[in-house]
Amino acid sequence: MVAIPEGTAVRLPVMSPPAQLDFAATFADDGALAGEATEIERSLRHLREVMPRVGLRFSTLIVAPSAGRLHHVDFSPLLSLTCSGAEEGNLEILKSPIGDIAWSLQYCEAYVAKHIKIVEAIGALRDAQVAHYLLRWSCSASRMNHLVRTTPQSHSGPALLRYDKAIESAVCSSTGLSLNDEQAIQTTFPVKKGGLGLRSTKTIADAAYLGSRSATHLRCVELRPEHRWENYTAGYIQQAEARCNSSLTEADIASRICIDEPRLKQGVVSDLMEEAKIRCWKSRALPDAVCNLNAYSAPLAGKVLGVVPSKTLDKHLTQVEFVHELAARLYVDVFEEDTLCVFCGALIDPKGKHCKSCMSGGDTVLMHNTVRDIVEDYCKRGRLRPEAEAPSLLRGISVPDARRRPADVLVCSASCLARILPDGARALGRKVALDFAVINAVGRGHWTETFQKSGGAEECYSTRKCRHQDTQAKCQEAGLEFQPMVMPTQGGMTPAMGSVLHKN
Repeated sequence: MVAIPEGTAVRLPVMSPPAQLDFAATFADDGALAGEATEIERSLRHLREVMPRVGLRFSTLIVAPSAGRLHHVDFSPLLSLTCSGAEEGNLEILKSPIGDIAWSLQYCEAYVAKHIKIVEAIGALRDAQVAHYLLRWSCSASRMNHLVRTTPQSHSGPALLRYDKAIESAVCSSTGLSLNDEQAIQTTFPVKKGGLGLRSTKTIADAAYLGSRSATHLRCVELRPEHRWENYTAGYIQQAEARCNSSLTEADIASRICIDEPRLKQGVVSDLMEEAKIRCWKSRALPDAVCNLNAYSAPLAGKVLGVVPSKTLDKHLTQVEFVHELAARLYVDVFEEDTLCVFCGALIDPKGKHCKSCMSGGDTVLMHNTVRDIVEDYCKRGRLRPEAEAPSLLRGISVPDARRRPADVLVCSASCLARILPDGARALGRKVALDFAVINAVGRGHWTETFQKSGGAEECYSTRKCRHQDTQAKCQEAGLEFQPMVMPTQGGMTPAMGSVLHKN
């Protein structure tokens, strides 16, 4: 490098006449020139002359014919500039292979092999939460997405399959779990759909390629008016479209493609394929597995998988806690057969569903009281005047209903606190009775509702609490707003509970 004093203006000679190139683009430390061989040679000679004046130099120069073997070029003048020749038209541009299928497959295998080493290192970690966080958010995910957006699946498919298998192996290695084929597929579902968020690169490859081609189509037309969306039969776009359509049973993306003005987006296509993949999975899975997936697909049920594993912020789970969370989500056996509950003596199922329903030992009560106390604490910070287990709320109502305590936490609605009366005083806020409940969404009394609809058990139980002994009606008679706050042991909460917490 050449040191140039700060503020010094460097004037470089300009080519005369200017280079007549078809294409000239640079990004970071990579660049590409396209045009007649004589103009390319003249441009390179000019750059080699002026670049040292600003401390730059070429590290690698590769020259290739634009049409591969069909276009013969005299490389000798360019090779004299220390260029290396790619006479077959195979080369790498911005970490993407350009060339025939055989060479591209070889390139992708080598490219992915480097990232598989990173995946294997993460799988060797003894902390499953940290390993999952890195596999989901790091692990060169952006580079893999770049590869599938720039390279058709016919050129990268086998390598992508190897990468996905490495991710699966890393999950098993870091957790110690043994997954069958259906459970391995579930790990690739989005967290909000009951999976682990480790999306399969091979599954999204076609959606990514179609989205990339669509996003760059108009720019390509601007650079080269002759450019077409798909200029030959059975091309890469049509192949990707056909593979996507073969996966979609209820929605067909063919109607979304316009040859003259394509408007495909990767997210739209991949979401359609993801939904079809989940429907196919459910058609093969056992009813209990489907019910379990629905339970973990409820709103906010996967929040624990998205937190940063920080001990400082008290968001770092122990190895046993996190592995059991994943095992329950993936419906993996966590107990041996014929195991008895140490609290109530009941027979425990291998999947551990009983543990989330057992009322002995106090775990469910502890969870109920802990959430109640946390909400009360935050309501105090928000000056909502909370009161835990407030007595005598149903005044004017005959005994024994008058002795009932429908509010685990009684608060004054924040929306009312904001109102100001004409004399400057604040309006009297309406009091809200927050009644908390913890349920097992796959338990005996809630299985049917969860199987029919994700979050169905929570909604039904919320309605049941409102109707039980006319609690909601009697609260309204006493001037209270009754609001059930139902939480499944699988995580998450009802939409109504989320709305109240965010509103207040």
